[in-house]
Amino acid sequence: MKERKKILAIGYYDDFARFFLEVFRELQSTKLFDITYLNLYFSGFLYCLSRFRFSPWINPRILLLLFKHRKKYIELLNANKMVFRGIDVNSVVKYHLHLVDKNPIGLKKIAFAYIDYFNILLDKKHPDLILLSGDSRVSIEVLSAIAKSREIPCLHFEQAPFGCTIIDPKGVNANAAVRGFQPVGKLKSNDILRIENKSFISRDKEEKYKRNPLFRGSDYL
Repeated sequence: MKERKKILAIGYYDDFARFFLEVFRELQSTKLFDITYLNLYFSGFLYCLSRFRFSPWINPRILLLLFKHRKKYIELLNANKMVFRGIDVNSVVKYHLHLVDKNPIGLKKIAFAYIDYFNILLDKKHPDLILLSGDSRVSIEVLSAIAKSREIPCLHFEQAPFGCTIIDPKGVNANAAVRGFQPVGKLKSNDILRIENKSFISRDKEEKYKRNPLFRGSDYL
């Protein structure tokens, strides 16, 4: 019997969970994959539960690690040891420090907890592939860095404009592989490109998913 491939994926809200569960349903029907899906937000956990699938909500686990190892994390900060289990903590919190979070101490403690959590998880699951939602949040940066150190291939996922989806081995948006794309051969004329773009944008689309107020409200809570 062919060995089943192990996939680990991580997502945010209920709409992410909806997308991934549909994909996983198709993959699991082949009986070739074992899949673990993690939720960063409670709405994702609730959506999976409403579809009779248990999918861990990891934030409580991170809070538990913050409480359990608070002394160790404080000692690391006081000693200015910013490489933890082989991961550069300053690097994985960089995005939030520039754009969102102004509490570097608290953010670095969270990064320590994520590093501990994902190392334990990967030791247990041994995935062959990791699907990451986005590329900039602390949780995603940490998991991506640990995967790279273990030589586990990753694909970055993000919902894109015009009802599309980005799947990229390097990242999304500013980090997407397409930034380094070099066209080969004869290029299409602007007139042809204009027609193709207009046709693509005006194509028939499926009705957009409307988030359940219960799921949406749970994230605010």
